[in-house]
Amino acid sequence: MVLGCVIHLSNRLLCKEVFANMKGLTQKNKAEFIVIRGFFDEKDNISVSPLYTGGDERLDAPEDYGPYTVEIRDATGSLLASYAFKTGLLTVIKADSSERQIDSRQFAFEIPFDDRTQKVVMKKGPTALWSVTRSPHAPVVSIKQPKEGVTIKGKINLEWTGSDADGDTLHYLIEYSKDKGLTWEPVTGLLKEPKLRLDTTTLSPALSAILAIVCTDGFNTTRSMVNVAIRGPLKILNTFPNDMDTNVSLKPYLFVIFGNHIKEGSLNKKSFLLLEKGINPVSGEVSYIADIMRATFVPEEQLKPNTSYTARIIAGVEDTAGNILETNYDWAFTTGLMP
Repeated sequence: MVLGCVIHLSNRLLCKEVFANMKGLTQKNKAEFIVIRGFFDEKDNISVSPLYTGGDERLDAPEDYGPYTVEIRDATGSLLASYAFKTGLLTVIKADSSERQIDSRQFAFEIPFDDRTQKVVMKKGPTALWSVTRSPHAPVVSIKQPKEGVTIKGKINLEWTGSDADGDTLHYLIEYSKDKGLTWEPVTGLLKEPKLRLDTTTLSPALSAILAIVCTDGFNTTRSMVNVAIRGPLKILNTFPNDMDTNVSLKPYLFVIFGNHIKEGSLNKKSFLLLEKGINPVSGEVSYIADIMRATFVPEEQLKPNTSYTARIIAGVEDTAGNILETNYDWAFTTGLMP
């Protein structure tokens, strides 16, 4: 009986010196890589997702060995570059918790983009298995919703238009940047329809965010971007002690780690509380380290042994993007005995 599986598709070895050099470019240079994904069946019949340029920060270069190669060729058919690769491994977890690895028959990697490229060919040995030829025109894409500069919270309708002078079938994907385009993260896989209901609570809130619609005709790629502010509930990622911990030290320090940078002055003795038995306030000092987004509460006196305490972040604490903790956040613990 198989309980679950994990597909390992990341290729950790850099295949060419040129890739190592180009990989250092920021994701602002969105045309520097070609993203290639697909799978083989047992007879080596290949299925390849529509290619697009730009890159995916989750992917690496193909490993420089394996039975398959991907070639990029110019308009004359001359070889510009060739990369060997193999398919990823699938880890199967059995009912007895033992594991075994099998060939997933899948591949996912990115290769450096050369603007001279007119054809991409996938081979096994000398045999061509698949190819795509670059069409003359890049697609055109334009975002209809949301509008430039709007503030977004919760679920929204993304709408855009796409067209292609060559009549090629178009596919789309959504990317998100929380830092004005310095880095990008994919939000979706390839889409066929020019619309999406997007839950922005899955994104990191940011005042200077960018949503991008990536449109590909199977090779040529065009992006349309819109500047927005993403707001969402203030998130707490971790606490110490953990909720319901027991035998906690009588001289503890409490901390809470936030998902976003907290607005200066928002955390203080009135917003980070420690309550004996959930009622009586405990005096202490509150501090906040912005670099690691961690607030700390240190009691002024030793806590009572074998006593329940509740730590509380008060609703209304605000981060630098204007996101607010909507309800009190409590966690409880019990101290240990007197040493």
